Amino acid sequence: MTSYSWVVLNFNELSPVDKILLETRKLCFSYGDQPIVKNISLKLRQGEVLGLIGHSGSGKTSLLQLLAGLLEPEQGSVLYEGREVEGPSKRLIPGHDEIKLVKQDFELMPYLSVEDNILRQSLSLSEHARARLLGHLRSRLQLQNVRGRKAEQTSGGQKQRVALATALATQARVLLLDEPFSNLDFALKQDLIQMLRTEWKPEAMILVTHEPGDMLALADRVIAMKNGRIQQSGSTEEVYKHPKNEYVARLLGPVNVLSAENARKWGIDSSIPLLVRPAEIRVSRENGVEGKVSQCRFAGDGYLLQVSFDSFELEVWSREPFTDGTVVKLQIENKKAPSAGKRLL
Repeated sequence: MTSYSWVVLNFNELSPVDKILLETRKLCFSYGDQPIVKNISLKLRQGEVLGLIGHSGSGKTSLLQLLAGLLEPEQGSVLYEGREVEGPSKRLIPGHDEIKLVKQDFELMPYLSVEDNILRQSLSLSEHARARLLGHLRSRLQLQNVRGRKAEQTSGGQKQRVALATALATQARVLLLDEPFSNLDFALKQDLIQMLRTEWKPEAMILVTHEPGDMLALADRVIAMKNGRIQQSGSTEEVYKHPKNEYVARLLGPVNVLSAENARKWGIDSSIPLLVRPAEIRVSRENGVEGKVSQCRFAGDGYLLQVSFDSFELEVWSREPFTDGTVVKLQIENKKAPSAGKRLL
């Protein structure tokens, strides 16, 4: 092989945008008598990055393993391009050639070198091609300083990068990432996010992370899960701005729950509580509802204020700092703030 054009292929241009690569139909799975995944139906389209959000124990990791063919569905099915993804009972080596999962525990071969781990599933490439591929991945994932080391001799962050490199080296069409950035420093994480959005973007990807910023940076669409069920599904922007309930709202960042009675102070006529992001509240020098700053925290590109009222508090984003005790006037920018609605159990 003399060319590496496959490394920068934009798979999104190779077929219709609406092509469904991966799909589940009424998928169910249990550990013993404990249901983990409950009647999940989803579709992953070509070119799409789908995010799974939810508290620990909500079924995200088990769902990824089902999608990868590493667990046997109790009911329902997983389809790849319309064909069933076989579970472990039907395959000598569980998994699917076109679907790769990067697990939280990395699944590296501890006594193999970093290089052998990365290339162990790329044996079909020529020696020259493998060397070029290894050099590129080592450079982009900053693994030059672990050259020749066994996997067991690397740090948690290095293992995470080796596991990601191993998955990328397979040229899998669908990449499943389970907390892929948890052990990485901020600068390297941003570099990897950019890499996954551009030169190393697979045909489709599913991402699990508890970090809202990572989800907002990568995902086109998100599915919020709780107790093995889907709570809400939609574009990342839609779910962020219009969460179905408080549980979903908090998965993507801080939010204020404003009672219907308190909302009326801002002239918002509502019979149910409202969910209002800190950035939807503006500090005004002219008019607004008065409150007193009880705390001011630097947040990089601005400040997060805790503003107290007679019977409640609000978290507010501000471009400028305020000392504790300062009286400020607040306006709610989004008069159609999303409703907290009925809490889902």
